[in-house]
Amino acid sequence: MDKKKEYAIKYRQEHKEYFARKAKEYRQRHRQEVLLRRRHHYQEHRDEILLKRKHNPKLKEYRKIYHEKNKEKRNGYSNKYRREHLQDDARRSREYRKRHPDRIRNLNQRYYTKNKPFLNQKNRDRYIALKKLVFSKYAPNQIMKCVFCGENGLDFLTLDHIEGRKKHGHSTLFSSEKLWYHLKKNGFPSGYQVLCWNCNIIKWRSEPKIYSQKRTAIWARKKRAELKLEILSHYSNGKPKCSCCNFSIVEGLAIDHIEGKKVIGHSKDFRSMKLYKWLKNNQYPRGYQVLCYNCNGAKSDNGVCPHNFDN
Repeated sequence: MDKKKEYAIKYRQEHKEYFARKAKEYRQRHRQEVLLRRRHHYQEHRDEILLKRKHNPKLKEYRKIYHEKNKEKRNGYSNKYRREHLQDDARRSREYRKRHPDRIRNLNQRYYTKNKPFLNQKNRDRYIALKKLVFSKYAPNQIMKCVFCGENGLDFLTLDHIEGRKKHGHSTLFSSEKLWYHLKKNGFPSGYQVLCWNCNIIKWRSEPKIYSQKRTAIWARKKRAELKLEILSHYSNGKPKCSCCNFSIVEGLAIDHIEGKKVIGHSKDFRSMKLYKWLKNNQYPRGYQVLCYNCNGAKSDNGVCPHNFDN
């Protein structure tokens, strides 16, 4: 190496602060020119620059330290830019998600796995807040309780279509949060009331329905009622009643999987007569109990019925 170059390199190393200050002053005076030169250089050597960045551990570590040190500052710039360019930012986000669906899915899965307890609690809080808002709108005097029996436990309450779902054009799947969001979005229309699960199911079963009067149909309905009573009596050790709260109206009772349907391998559709016939054909296996619809619904939401919170 030429002695002049060696001397220049040595001189620069000994006066780093001076040259850094001069370079900074130059960039401030000729900002646009520097930016254009950088952009031009990047376009000419893009692949080489990206390759160096990818395999440079020092650069990765520097970036990590810089981001942690200037996190609030960078977040402030990002938030300000998004507020000023909402439409452009939303458009770029949509285009990116369309181009990289697998990457977005993996990122979402990793984020959910990492923050599962926090996200579950956040969703639960949002669910309860929405339920309280909607139910308070349809409860008399904003006192959330069953119109028929006066039950006031939030976990035992549901929203009932007063004149039936068909009048509103709602399917059986259009319930819970879907229905609540729909009502909130449409300004809480009339035609709904707050009932407990027991009163809701008993009201539905007591409504007049048109049944076939053929002998075979009448015989089949009688056999189904006898089978249900037999199953409920067996798992209640006598008179059918809820094993949690002792509710004893047969129309409001059902069979509950103690450890959940997934453990036993039953689908969501495996219920009612399908379940009753299966229980009888399999000699009344263990792992089942009789619950009223109040306790069953609350247990499904919380993992345990509120009646057993103190136990």
